[in-house]
Amino acid sequence: MSTPHPPEPGNPRGSKDPDRVEARREMVYDLHLMNYSAKQISEALAKRGFQAARRTIADDIAFIRKRNLASFNADKHPEERLGHLYQQLEDKYRRMETMGWQLFYATPADQTTRRSAILGEIRSTVDGLGKIFQAQFENVRIAELEALAAKVRKNMEDQRVEREMHTRILPVQGS
Repeated sequence: MSTPHPPEPGNPRGSKDPDRVEARREMVYDLHLMNYSAKQISEALAKRGFQAARRTIADDIAFIRKRNLASFNADKHPEERLGHLYQQLEDKYRRMETMGWQLFYATPADQTTRRSAILGEIRSTVDGLGKIFQAQFENVRIAELEALAAKVRKNMEDQRVEREMHTRILPVQGS
């Protein structure tokens, strides 16, 4: 796999606008996550005013993956990595929910069976999102309980040391 690279300055087809390039990359990656083929991605981009060859699409996917991996690895602490994964999962669920509602409103009102099925999928997506938040909440609660337990252990140790100090007979000085 080749290393992704920005368009050459002399390339008339390549966009020089970094915001436009980033927008294209995000669209490419979103469509890739929805299992679009390179040809389907290229066609979808063309409808949105972007041109991208299959090589560009492959480079964009590799670039986003590499950036996501670098971002993931930058968070060295396991809790931060977990938070990063939860955020990615939440983003995917929210995208699925948005797509579900778009599909629901695009479906004619007389197609009740189809609309009902779409609502079921939206509900399932929202339930999945709820489970993510519940897991995050449980992780936060566990961390808070562990911190509280550490404070209690320290207080107990301090009290034990204080009791030991009171029970010791200190030699009288000057006698």
